[in-house]
Amino acid sequence: MTLIPPEEFQRFSSPLVRDLVWAALCAPVLDLSWPPGSDDRETRGDRPCLVSDPSHWLSREDLLASWERVSPRLSALDKDPSPLGEWVAPFVGRRRGLLFERLLAWWFKMDPLVELLGSDIPVYRRETRGGRRSPSRRSIGELDFILNWAGEILHLEVAVKYYLSLPGAGNDLSRYIGRDLKERLDQKVSHMLNHQREMSLTAEGEKALTERSIPRPDRRIVSLRGVIFQPLSDSRCQGLPRYWWGDSREFLRRAPEASRWARGSERQWFGPLWGASDQSIPAGLVSPVAMIRDELSPGMDETCLVIGGEEGPSGFRESSRGIICQRHF
Repeated sequence: MTLIPPEEFQRFSSPLVRDLVWAALCAPVLDLSWPPGSDDRETRGDRPCLVSDPSHWLSREDLLASWERVSPRLSALDKDPSPLGEWVAPFVGRRRGLLFERLLAWWFKMDPLVELLGSDIPVYRRETRGGRRSPSRRSIGELDFILNWAGEILHLEVAVKYYLSLPGAGNDLSRYIGRDLKERLDQKVSHMLNHQREMSLTAEGEKALTERSIPRPDRRIVSLRGVIFQPLSDSRCQGLPRYWWGDSREFLRRAPEASRWARGSERQWFGPLWGASDQSIPAGLVSPVAMIRDELSPGMDETCLVIGGEEGPSGFRESSRGIICQRHF
């Protein structure tokens, strides 16, 4: 789910530009509205509610305002995305979160009301161990971004995450698990708010900023965004939701026979797979049966991303994205 309509992505031919827009406009994982759940269903989607101080979070209003400022500049980048390609090249193939941060840094550089003062700033703690005469340095983390956002100095911590909602999860954050089937949403929220967000307040964090002549932040905020995949076992619709997870049998039972699918690579977890240049069914897509028979077995990963598409008025577009999971809960 994104904060802008899916049709906006159809404007862009470059997959990298679609990734950039997705990184900037993908929806928050949590519904922070007050009272809890007060957002309409279309706005809230299937996100769990969390009661939290809204001043600790990057707001959807700020993200949408940034989109309005940057959007007019994207057409030129779509025609020649090579500068963006060079910018992210050192991070392609590395941890997904690093690429996400790199894309966001480019976006902030494009926003005329945002100044990027620093990013990925290492924070060290000096320790003396084992009778050493001189203390050693131990890394205690990094400050993701220091921004001058319309005159306010912000320390912003970001993360992009993909969670499987266990059946009946509701607002129980412990029942949203990561793609590795280990990490939990409640643990990530606690770490971002109570450790990462607080790091710029520590003596070590302040020292790291002073050494770089970066002003002390006026406010410290976090932004946890990504996708919640809903269990097919809980879905009441006959077909496939926009984002879902389930086993191969449930996928075959629900996927239309005429639908066409691709197995998602590690590079395809961000923006929609197809855009303005895809006016007909792209080559290499397969039926649901062929996807299970030829692409996912034998020896497939415990979880696997699959992406489905359909022809629409503006060309071929992504219609569904799911995780086929071999484990039962």
